[in-house]
Amino acid sequence: MRYGLLCLVLTALAAPAVRADDYADDFSTEKARYDCYQASIFWPGDIDNPPPRPYLSYLETEDAGGLIFMNCGDDLAHLAYSFRLGAGQPGPLVRGTLRLEVAFPCNAQVSQFRPGQLLYSISLNGLTWSAPLSLSAGAHEIPLQSATGSYYVLLSGARAVMESLRIAVPGVAVRVQDNPGPTQTIYHVDAETGSDTSRGTSR
Repeated sequence: MRYGLLCLVLTALAAPAVRADDYADDFSTEKARYDCYQASIFWPGDIDNPPPRPYLSYLETEDAGGLIFMNCGDDLAHLAYSFRLGAGQPGPLVRGTLRLEVAFPCNAQVSQFRPGQLLYSISLNGLTWSAPLSLSAGAHEIPLQSATGSYYVLLSGARAVMESLRIAVPGVAVRVQDNPGPTQTIYHVDAETGSDTSRGTSR
């Protein structure tokens, strides 16, 4: 990844986070362009002769959509988000899931000579990043957890299409149980796992 780690870190520190307790993008609009905090240039798909640098472009076909990652030589196109999750989620860790749909088409817009690739990396603070991991074609679910609810997601690729991106957190229901005496017990129930945490409150 040669797009400049220092630049990525500096922009991450200054980036406003996207509230993402249920964030989704199917790349049918320019939402990614405005929600990301760092990215390669977005190039219009209807204009030929893109610049000699990595770029992102929206896939435009009748039966599919998505965001194309186009490299320039060994330099990969990239897209980085800053998400803030878990408002009201109880417990010491805020958990979520990053869901991605990935494709490697071969058509008029994208060639698979050489085979394409799409990588992802996660950071909790925008400074220290996980090692990039490769994504195959298809659906992926990547677990996230943080003590603060802050997540930074970096996607980088060559001749790859991201068809959808979603951030989801477990649903939380609140159940109040009356107790004898001056307190109530409030149970926070995780809708995905069924587990709960509780705390007592004064009436």
